[in-house]
Amino acid sequence: MSSVDAEQKAGRSKPWLPEKWDCEADVVIVGYGGAGVCAAIVAHDAGAQALILEKAPFGGGNTGCSRGSMRIPSDVSSAVEFYRALTQGTVDEESIRALAEAMVEPPRRLEEWGAELEYLPLANTFPALPGSNSFNQSASLARTARQKEEQKAAGGRVYATYGAQLFAFLEHQAKQREIRIRYETPAKELIQDPVTKEILGVKAASPGGTELYVKASRGVVLACGGFQNNQEMLN
Repeated sequence: MSSVDAEQKAGRSKPWLPEKWDCEADVVIVGYGGAGVCAAIVAHDAGAQALILEKAPFGGGNTGCSRGSMRIPSDVSSAVEFYRALTQGTVDEESIRALAEAMVEPPRRLEEWGAELEYLPLANTFPALPGSNSFNQSASLARTARQKEEQKAAGGRVYATYGAQLFAFLEHQAKQREIRIRYETPAKELIQDPVTKEILGVKAASPGGTELYVKASRGVVLACGGFQNNQEMLN
């Protein structure tokens, strides 16, 4: 049996695989908001080729329409204590620690990329929970002179959205690295080996509506928003 015949036979024995992959990257990121672009930047800087799939004709996601500030815990151990109490036994310890460790990271990472941050006092959320005191400040990109004047004129109470400013900074980082982005390309489902459970890629839809199979040789990152748009998960 020739190698071509063997490959075709193997393909027929794995019906979960597409007949052909339309494009490929080391890491495929679903969603071009703050989380997605950060994942792409980190993957790129680690030596991987990243590709972002975005449903909308532009980036930004939740980050682009948020106020742009981040609640940052002061230390990992307090954050673990807080999230453990907050989740009331519904989340495993490994996941809680992973989240806590990641939550203290953004300021250092953003400053490495050239961001100037400012820190503002923050009222405790759920102050009765242990570890809540560690969330005593928020971090955001330093405001421009114009934004500071607007805040001063409003008596210090400005409710403008600066998330667009944060995303513009992150988008610039992606452009500098020439990270590939495919707009109007919503992901439809993950392609998984049912035996090994390995995620092999993503089935998406092209702007014209045709099926697009994207191979991920080293992994897929789902950064396609929280579950606030999923009524079933909300229920």
